[in-house]
Amino acid sequence: MAYTRHQRFVFSPWSLEGRVLLLPYRLESPGAIELTERIVFPADAPAPDANDATTRAAIDVLHLLAGVSYWKASTSPEVITSNLSDDAAALAQDVYTHGLAQFFHESQLDPSVAPAFRRGGTVPAPHPRPDGHRWLLMIGGGKDSAVSREILRDMDFDVDLLSVGASHWIRAQAAAMGDRHLVVHRLLDPQLAEMNAAGATNGHVPITAVLAAISWVMCLAGGYAGAIASNERSASVPSTHWRGLDVNHQWSKGIAFESAFQAVMRARSRPNPIWFSLLRPLSEVAIARRFADHERYFFATTSCNANFRQPGPQRDAPPRWCGVCPKCTFVYIVVGAFLSSDDRAKLFGSDFLVNAEIRVRDLAELEGPRPYECVGTPAELSAAIGLWRERGDWPASLAGVADALFARHPPTAALAEALTPSHDHCLPAGFYERLTDALDLT
Repeated sequence: MAYTRHQRFVFSPWSLEGRVLLLPYRLESPGAIELTERIVFPADAPAPDANDATTRAAIDVLHLLAGVSYWKASTSPEVITSNLSDDAAALAQDVYTHGLAQFFHESQLDPSVAPAFRRGGTVPAPHPRPDGHRWLLMIGGGKDSAVSREILRDMDFDVDLLSVGASHWIRAQAAAMGDRHLVVHRLLDPQLAEMNAAGATNGHVPITAVLAAISWVMCLAGGYAGAIASNERSASVPSTHWRGLDVNHQWSKGIAFESAFQAVMRARSRPNPIWFSLLRPLSEVAIARRFADHERYFFATTSCNANFRQPGPQRDAPPRWCGVCPKCTFVYIVVGAFLSSDDRAKLFGSDFLVNAEIRVRDLAELEGPRPYECVGTPAELSAAIGLWRERGDWPASLAGVADALFARHPPTAALAEALTPSHDHCLPAGFYERLTDALDLT
């Protein structure tokens, strides 16, 4: 039976049953479909306290942001929530508009279908929190998480690791880091997959927004100073435009979301916890240079998103790299710029530049916008390829691609910019100086 679009999307009251948070939603008219997401918090950490006012406020925000996975199935024109404060409504509006820009573009939907969140509620009074001294580092199995861990090690920071889900390569990375690893499980309502199969609209969602909200609840439960993400500065750069809207696959990893989410957190608890990206001042090239120094992660890291698809069964040890997606190609180029051929073989296993001309041209935006993937900008690509060429091992078959890219983004200037930390960030006071000291980039 084909899926019928519902006119109303209702945020039903959430509940916390021990370590299981139930986030219910309801699609109405015609008929009604009850959908419930389950978020299971780890047994080896304190459970969230629903009697704590700040925790309730954080779960309210999580409920709003997690709903994006369900609203997009129907794109209901009317959303029904409790009274939202101006800042929470504005955050939700951004997530359901800018965070879904790729979904709108790929579905050929006008962004005006994004729901309007009514305002008028009051911001919960901020509750003072004790100063935490331990931090949660969010990990996903990729090079960026590894770089953040080693920078924090240089800073002598105490961290526990946090992941939402625990695929084989996330567990392998956590083992390589050697820290306590806490795992939260996010279980989508199985009816969502059935609705998608029946023809409901489906597509990319701003998942980092949901992960950030989950980490906030974890910080409150465990008394952490905050949660640290590993999002680089080029995550803020859109790929294209659609009907007046910037389209950015990585919008929720960008600085606009980070700033808005921090403001919502700070309005509800002080002085902490806080959520921020440690790597925001850095380019993909600067991060790759740092990652290349840590061979301990070469066999426990993957930046290939083919390993992190949901839903579907987890294989015991999926291949670390597919080798043919845009992200594999980009990471191979930027990290490979700082590796010998032997070390590239250790990390990647094979040469990802064989028959790669179309993929590299796409990443360079020589014919159109770069792919909707977590990849850097053409200028960052130029800086990395320039290093390959200086060393003399850029493939001759890709010389034309490099020349065309260099004409748009001269590699010497691109490299200088890539290795200069940006001052556009949301780091807490003192972190920028400690970051640049640890990297020795200034």
